[in-house]
Amino acid sequence: FDGPRRPRVRAGLRLFAHAAGQAAAGFGVAAAGALLDLRAAPLVLFDKLLVVYLLVAAFANTGVAIARLFGRDADDAFRSPLLATSPADFWGNRWNRWVNHLLYRYVFLPAGGRRHPLRGVTASFVASGLLHECIVMGSSLRLCGAQFAYFVVQGVAVALTHRSRAWRRLQARTPRVA
Repeated sequence: FDGPRRPRVRAGLRLFAHAAGQAAAGFGVAAAGALLDLRAAPLVLFDKLLVVYLLVAAFANTGVAIARLFGRDADDAFRSPLLATSPADFWGNRWNRWVNHLLYRYVFLPAGGRRHPLRGVTASFVASGLLHECIVMGSSLRLCGAQFAYFVVQGVAVALTHRSRAWRRLQARTPRVA
């Protein structure tokens, strides 16, 4: 049955409150970063990344809350990424689970999947790097390669943590298809 289910009002309202808190925290971190006049590059980068995460998570959680209020089944986009214990846990279980599912289904599995997980992970991170590079190139009209390099480095970090429990969960999981 693919139609709407019974609305999950309590879960939807709880997620709305969570999204409002994330948005408020995002704007608060942005304001604090502007007031503190951060000059050290790592602090500025962390500040910007935290603001982007909080605002994107707030936007995504608002969409999921609306879906739940209308009886649609929707997974959370993020699962507490700041609590990740390894790069494999961060990228495989916690960060942008919607895109993760797409990469898993359309890149990781065809590239080798569970039989050749390193090949699948490599292909997934290369695809993600190319996707991010296209997004940046579309907005800046120039190709710089920084996004691609970043995701290749992250793929190496995930591959180096392949002995962790998070890696074994990544290999064994079967994503829910709605």
